[in-house]
Amino acid sequence: MRNLFFIFILIQPLAMLSQTIIKRADTLSKSIHLIVKSNADSTLQLVRQLKNDSEKEDNQYGLMMSHYLLGRIYRERGEFDKVVENYLISIQESEVEQNNQAVLSPNQRYHLSILYLQLGNIFRNYRSYALSAKYLEKGMTVAELTSDTHLYARIKASLVMTFEKSGEFERAIRTAKSNLEDDEIRYHQLLIMGWCYNHLYEYDSSILVNNQILDEVPNSMSHLREYAHNTLGEAYSSKGDYDNSEKEFLNAQSFREQNPQIDRKPDYRINIIYQLAKMYLKSGEIAKAREQLHYGEQLIESEQDDYKHQTWFFETYQLLFQVYDQLGDQEKSAYYNRKYDDELELYTKLHQRYDMDKIVQSHFDDIETAEKEATTQLYIWIVAGGLILDLAILLAVNYLQQVRTRKKLEKKTIDQKLAELKALKAQINPHFLFNALNSIQTFILDDKQGVAESYLVKYGQLMRKILDHSNELTVTLNDELKALKLYLELEQIRVKHGFDFEIEIDEKIDPYETYIPSMVIQPFLENAIWHGISKLEERGKITVNVVLKDEEIEVKIVDNGVGFELAPNGSGHTHSGVRLVKERLELLKESAEKESVVSLESEVGVGTTATLQFPDKLHN
Repeated sequence: MRNLFFIFILIQPLAMLSQTIIKRADTLSKSIHLIVKSNADSTLQLVRQLKNDSEKEDNQYGLMMSHYLLGRIYRERGEFDKVVENYLISIQESEVEQNNQAVLSPNQRYHLSILYLQLGNIFRNYRSYALSAKYLEKGMTVAELTSDTHLYARIKASLVMTFEKSGEFERAIRTAKSNLEDDEIRYHQLLIMGWCYNHLYEYDSSILVNNQILDEVPNSMSHLREYAHNTLGEAYSSKGDYDNSEKEFLNAQSFREQNPQIDRKPDYRINIIYQLAKMYLKSGEIAKAREQLHYGEQLIESEQDDYKHQTWFFETYQLLFQVYDQLGDQEKSAYYNRKYDDELELYTKLHQRYDMDKIVQSHFDDIETAEKEATTQLYIWIVAGGLILDLAILLAVNYLQQVRTRKKLEKKTIDQKLAELKALKAQINPHFLFNALNSIQTFILDDKQGVAESYLVKYGQLMRKILDHSNELTVTLNDELKALKLYLELEQIRVKHGFDFEIEIDEKIDPYETYIPSMVIQPFLENAIWHGISKLEERGKITVNVVLKDEEIEVKIVDNGVGFELAPNGSGHTHSGVRLVKERLELLKESAEKESVVSLESEVGVGTTATLQFPDKLHN
């Protein structure tokens, strides 16, 4: 009754004609979280009325705020496609307001920063990491113009999380280190740094950072202490220090149980249980692993399906499958294998529920269509009023049609080339992965479980990068080199006498802003390893050197393998992956209107150098 009374009191002044749209918008904004939880339908009607009145009076601020508030309402209702659409419209109305006034008010800048922050968070949750980073960086630009340093730090912290989730761990650490001034943000940034160090296998750095958190964080922030203990448990487990790992995981569980102020939702509790059980399995304590996993199973069953956004929900069932498989209980093993499939399918559906990239693209396509329609309408009026210029108009129309026809033909040609490029790339990827799968199978058959596990971890990371860029013709140099490093680490395990490798980047190149064709360097590395280094009776060496040369990116792959004699045309033995790369680059030349170059130099007994050159101005 109290909430309903509050809404009634709020509605009365909002309905009064004497109030301005700006005051109504600000009043609603301050109370939106409370009243939408009390009565979402009534709140929705209030905001729609504000939107209608703002349209009648052509009040840009009212339109900006009404779409922002509509987004807040749909966010509470879990309709994230409508949230994104309304937030994007609100941002555009803000831009219109800025064009009219030249400078936004502090209140408008604050709301615009929040819009960018919330969009960035939504895009990250639905794995649209490029969009997330783009809007968070816009938010930082706006927030920097305000005096709210905490808001700026919050947005930057969210950007750090996006980098971590997208696998850009070095970039996340670098950004987090520059965002430690705000005390409230500082410890969260240190936590993410610890997670990233674990992903980068820098476990000692992770242990150092998380112990720093435990030394500095006040007891009132017990949830952060819980996270730090859990991350320490993961680091010690990866190092094989199972006693310290168990101690840290149990400390994390204890914090969760003893501090009721910590969020009681089971999702993170399941993560702790999952990591602890995983450690018990590695250390051979099957009974303890089974006990933890069944506890986690109970929590999973209590969680609503709409909130199962984390991988450890289905991975818990995968571990139960492994436990009962090792115990020889085939019935329970098969049961948990089916449960794993069900939870994995649910997780996949949650992440595929909204394609944020398509929603954003559709939004801007609609705007472009509306602008074209408005232009067309204006054109019709001009023609109708300019009959005396019939001849000139006919000539102009004819010219425009010729231009339009030529553009369509050009676009059709480019689309065909892009389709051919994607088809060729699709042939390279399976070739890339086939040998890795064979190696995993060999290690398992040879009973090399430790090697197989290490190989699988790196293989999984490599698969993630390949899938993330499966539809991209170009990727950042940073992403491509990360994938190549993983590939080389995998091949180091397979080659009989082993090899060392080194990747060098010209300091004039920004690897985060430089784009190169995806999956074109790896086949040359594969050639170097399997037709050069693997035939040596000693340890080999590969160097990848990336330099900026005459507005071109030049990549040299140098090996000290057995070498070969070049044919008169300058070619030598190459596998199908290299041939496909050359075909892709030939097509890319026509699509990008610039030429890429591939050349080989080799000397028997000395080694081989492959050189690739790409235009510096490629973009995704």
